[in-house]
This record gives sequence, C-alpha cells and structure tokens, in this order.
Amino acid sequence: MVQSGAAALHERSPKPTSYPIWKRGGFNAYLQGKYPEIFALSHKPSIELNQRYLPVLELPTGGGLMAISSPMGTGKTEVLKALIAQARAIDSGCLVELIGYRNSLGKQSAQRLGIDHIHDLQGSSYAQTYINSSSGLAYCLDSLHRRIGAIQKAIAQGRRVLLLLDEIDALMKHLFLGSTLGKRRGDIALMLCELLKAVIDGGGWIVAGEADLLSLPIQFLEQVTGQLAQVTVNRWVGAPWQIEAPIPLNAKMEPSPALMGKAAIAPPKVSKARNSIFSFLAGSPALSRRGVSG
Repeated sequence: MVQSGAAALHERSPKPTSYPIWKRGGFNAYLQGKYPEIFALSHKPSIELNQRYLPVLELPTGGGLMAISSPMGTGKTEVLKALIAQARAIDSGCLVELIGYRNSLGKQSAQRLGIDHIHDLQGSSYAQTYINSSSGLAYCLDSLHRRIGAIQKAIAQGRRVLLLLDEIDALMKHLFLGSTLGKRRGDIALMLCELLKAVIDGGGWIVAGEADLLSLPIQFLEQVTGQLAQVTVNRWVGAPWQIEAPIPLNAKMEPSPALMGKAAIAPPKVSKARNSIFSFLAGSPALSRRGVSG
C-alpha cells in the first residue's frame, strides 16, 4: 500500500460523508443503508402479537429485563400501570422510576401512571427531601443525579425497583447526543449503567418501551445488566387514515358555494377609479356603511 502511493490509499479508503448529507438531515438514511442491522429489531420475540391492544404482561419472576415494542395507541401505558400494580403486590416498598428524555412527555406519563414528576416536587426548601422520599417518580435523564442516592439507599435496604425507560430509542440518543447533558454526559452515562446493574442485582425489573423498538438499545441493556431481555413485539398495523377534503378547492382558491351558500358570495368588484379589487359579501351592512357598493 505504501509503495503504491497516496492514490492507492485514497482508492481503498472509505469515501467520507459529505457535509450536505449531514446538513440535509440525511445522515440517518446513510447509516441505515450502510449499517442496516443497527436500525432493525433482530431479537427473537419471547411474545409476538398482532392485535389492537396489548394484553396484560407478567413481570419476570425474581426480577429481570423486559422490552416492549408496540405502536402508539395500543395500550402500552395500561400495561405499565398493570406492571406497577404487580411490582407493588410483590414488594409493597417497591420504588417506581420513570426515566425519559423530555419532561413534557414525562409529566403526561406520570399523571397517567399515578406517580410524581420531579417538577411537581420543586419550588421549596424541602424539594430534595420530597424527591428522596417519593415512592414513584418520573424525571428526565438529566435529573438522574438528584434521585440516584435515594434509589441506591432503597436497594441497600432490600427494596425492589421497577425502572421504566420511556421511549428507549430516543432516551439512548439523548444520552449520547443530547445537548443539555453537556460536560455531565460521561457522569450521567456511568450513573445510568450503575443504576441498571443495581436494579437487576437487587431483584428488580427494567422495562423498556418504544413504538418501533430497535435491537441496539436492547443490546445496550443486556450488556450492562448481564441479563437477556424478554422481548414482546406487537406487529399490529391500524387501517390508514382516510381524510377527504369536504370542499374541493379550485385553482384560484375561491370560496366554495357549497360551504358559504351561493347567495352569500359575490364575484370580485373592480374599482376603475382606484384600480383595486374589493372582495366582499353581497349586501354586507358593514361594507355598505363604508360606502362600498356593488
């Protein structure tokens, strides 16, 4: 290679990705073409479904790792509510942790699951005390450092933890690329890995959910925890929406008589003196008072 010179080196080297591909947001498409295995679910499902709503799922005996792939609107939140009830039936002192990547979504999920959101506990000098004492808390990955101590203490006391990872694909992307983590990214990543391992070692459960789950996040969780995931895949596809415009619009985008009533619409009037166009409703009192007439 060295003897052949720079030309041979450039010929055998992979072609660099041009900046326009990045700028157009097409780099994901480039990666999907080059590394398709990253953007697919290659794990064999433990449970495979094709139905409108997910059934009630069972927590693994003695703790474990679960991954759920099911389209939006198929009842994932209801499944999580049932899993929370199961976990608390097994251990009344079980902590429920919901970690997401965006607080607005986390607050909605927390309300539906019946747990606290970290933002609702702030605003007083006792905020951290409330955060530490909550038995069920939702928060963004950026706030993990404010909760990790309470979780570790609970595990040390023999309490189990049910860790819910909301929209796991987006969560992993936020972990490695999110701008809000900044210089704390390494610390948060290490903290998350320690938490995942501690939850499983303490007999707890990790549940990762996504509308269209990929294998990459599952592999990450399996390698960190040393556990194989129980994967549930619902392949249900709903009927496509059929939206028809009630009023066909013509090329000139004129109001439709079917909507407004033929008598209510008059053609545009041209004032030769002012060389302008007035579009108005025939017989409009408001326009008549302004001296505009047909």
